[in-house]
Amino acid sequence: MAYKVGGRFVDRPRVQNFFNKFDLYPVGVMQMNFEGKKSVYSIVGLICSAFVYLFMTYFFTQLVIRLVYGMNPNLSTIYELDVHTVEEGALDLVESNFFYAFGVRDYIKDEYKDSSEYIDIHVKVIEGDGDTSTDLHNIKTRTCNDQDWKKFKSPALKDKSRFEKLKERKVMRCLEDTDDKGNKINQKIFGPDDARKHRRVDIIY
Repeated sequence: MAYKVGGRFVDRPRVQNFFNKFDLYPVGVMQMNFEGKKSVYSIVGLICSAFVYLFMTYFFTQLVIRLVYGMNPNLSTIYELDVHTVEEGALDLVESNFFYAFGVRDYIKDEYKDSSEYIDIHVKVIEGDGDTSTDLHNIKTRTCNDQDWKKFKSPALKDKSRFEKLKERKVMRCLEDTDDKGNKINQKIFGPDDARKHRRVDIIY
């Protein structure tokens, strides 16, 4: 049987045999059962084979790209970045417009414990030389007001409703602008740990 393709008559068995070569999943049959053929080919097998060929092509293409561009996962050199470990490289939270608010929440009841009946909050700026530490500032807190919230960057869309809910509930705490002695707060923090020279902000509750 033949059919017409592009103005020419093509022998159907010949075309079918050509595509059958690409079928990775032929079904084996006994020669005496189906016209003496060793295997029976199908459209389903051909489609599955096409996916296998595409995957193999993609896989080896990615390997070649990684080889050409030198994307070797093996590490030959490790660099330890010196980030805010000394006072000269301190991170100034004020100059960097880094503002934060905090609260204590009962995650089981979803209740914020912002009343002094439940919680006592102390915020300190602590300095140390590796041997001893001293309190540089003792800072009082207040319920975050509208001016405080304006300092924050716009939240991501997925967090916007939660952000607005926190504002409405008035349960978050913000730092006063000066310490308990009226001094400007030094929020230039640095140092990796207590064993070396450092300055950090501690929130204790």
